[in-house]
Amino acid sequence: MLYFGAWSIYGQKFRPQDMSVNKVSHILYAFGDIGSDGSVISADPWADYQIRYSGDSQESSGSNAYGNVKQLYLLKQKYRNLKTLLSIGGYTYSQQGNKHGGRPGRQRFASTAVQLMSDWGFDGLDIDWEYPENQADSNNFVLLLQACRATLDKYAKDNNQNYRYPLTIAVSAGPEKYKLLNMKAMDQYVDTWNLMAYDYAGSWDTTTGHAANLFYSSANPQSTKFNTDQAVKDYIKGGVSPSKIVLGMPLYGRSFLNTVAQSRYSNIRNKMKV
Repeated sequence: MLYFGAWSIYGQKFRPQDMSVNKVSHILYAFGDIGSDGSVISADPWADYQIRYSGDSQESSGSNAYGNVKQLYLLKQKYRNLKTLLSIGGYTYSQQGNKHGGRPGRQRFASTAVQLMSDWGFDGLDIDWEYPENQADSNNFVLLLQACRATLDKYAKDNNQNYRYPLTIAVSAGPEKYKLLNMKAMDQYVDTWNLMAYDYAGSWDTTTGHAANLFYSSANPQSTKFNTDQAVKDYIKGGVSPSKIVLGMPLYGRSFLNTVAQSRYSNIRNKMKV
């Protein structure tokens, strides 16, 4: 299971067709946006379904999808066991979702998410809400998952499909975030919990640290403010089925330049800009 960011086609010029997916089970396409009325919409129409790649018709043609959506579909044609999920939210697009916690907003979110999933030929949904901030948010998250699960199941039934559309969520490994979640209530609707066991340290910190450490360091506690071992234990204790936890891993590293041991730094990100 991996994420593909729609923006990858710009700076890195990395396209869906550039991925090696022969050993990949699921691609989570990031990210769907949330409109002012709570509807799930394309965050970047050009990247999602407008840009023409080699082999695409250069003429406008009705409602045909091109861009990343078409390329992901072509990958699925080649690798028949590959599934694609629409990932909604992420750090950038989560804030709008906080405004639509009521029942109409939740139902609009669910129905438009499933419609977009269908239009793009995807196989399920992933919700990356960063982050529920209080108990009201936590309760609304449960209800949102319930609405999405019901809408996915209805879509399958209406289309005579004997298929359970996956509903997955991305969740934090930070205790101050995950301890707000009503894990047991959420678990009945969720197929996999994708634990974001990465970005534990970075330019936002005043001290250096590990980006994805497995355990806590008693010798250097400041370097391991989070640890994956404790997060997994807490999720299971909270009511999450162990078999549903997917451990996220970073395929990148971070470094700290121009630093001196035992010194404090702030605003590193801006100071490093050139």
